Amino acid sequence: MIWNDEPPLVLGCHHKTGSVLLTQFMDRVGSRFTQKLRLSKIVNGSPVDRKAPLSAILNHYQNPDCYINLWFEHEIDVAPDSIRLLHFVRHPVKWVRSAYLYHKKGAPSDSVRWLDRRVFRLKEEQVSYCEVLNRVDSATGLAAEAIRSFPEIIGTALVARTSSCLTHRQQVSLEQLHADFDATMGLICALVGFDETETSEIIAELKILDLSRASPGQMPQNVTRNSPNSQELERTLEGDPMFHKLFDSAASDMGFRFSEMPRQSRSILPEAIVTTLLNGTSHLCTPWQAVERDRDFMLDGDSITWWLTYALQVSGCGHLMMHSFIQQLLDTNER
Repeated sequence: MIWNDEPPLVLGCHHKTGSVLLTQFMDRVGSRFTQKLRLSKIVNGSPVDRKAPLSAILNHYQNPDCYINLWFEHEIDVAPDSIRLLHFVRHPVKWVRSAYLYHKKGAPSDSVRWLDRRVFRLKEEQVSYCEVLNRVDSATGLAAEAIRSFPEIIGTALVARTSSCLTHRQQVSLEQLHADFDATMGLICALVGFDETETSEIIAELKILDLSRASPGQMPQNVTRNSPNSQELERTLEGDPMFHKLFDSAASDMGFRFSEMPRQSRSILPEAIVTTLLNGTSHLCTPWQAVERDRDFMLDGDSITWWLTYALQVSGCGHLMMHSFIQQLLDTNER
């Protein structure tokens, strides 16, 4: 237990919102956290459990002093003053653009090689997700990535929405860190309880993580913001009517807004798929364990549409749980 009676620390992010940064952050200053808060029980959560309510997770691990999950989609259903939450969020436009470019170049930082599995059909050939992104045009690739990322984005938005009443919450984004690294790190240190001197020391120690100082050639492999077509891809997403419809609510929950730029007349996303995803949002926020115990699920009329998303929550960290919808997109565009 935490000896200074402070609420336990909960750290959460997601793929393409800061998972690499949070890992590096804890590698460099985790020992300071442990000493400052006298942490005796630190738990690294599993991506398999990412959709379970936070109360169930904390109970399962018998109330740890610090809980970290790099695939954080937990509904925050605990008392407002019972935890301190550091949560990474990102605008859907930047999230999808970043994921598309990163996965197109083969996700070089990923140890689980989910995007090399040849589980898609494209022009009568069995291909991997990486091969899909490199064989289709950018509009189709962005649409595929928007569909693939949808559960991760709405899961992150769920955290943001349900944590809004917490007494101790700090929500940050990669863009915030890029714009003012020192001030954003200061907010994180304040949440933990470091004083001004300790905060200055930590910020100095973490300067190596400040990518605003790095030249384009020095960027880590997981960073894509300086890619030549980044801005063009973001404009495509920002002005797309179906992308706006799909992610407007999630963006609002995370504290973001879409620009007021005119919407394009045609969308990169089929309206039928967007409608199905929005109508089935509850399925994508439900843990597979809950459905496994639900005897009536396979009798439901929607089960044929959604059962695969539950089955694939686990495999490859759930990156391809939207497989059937991505395949539907590819089949639609081939007609």
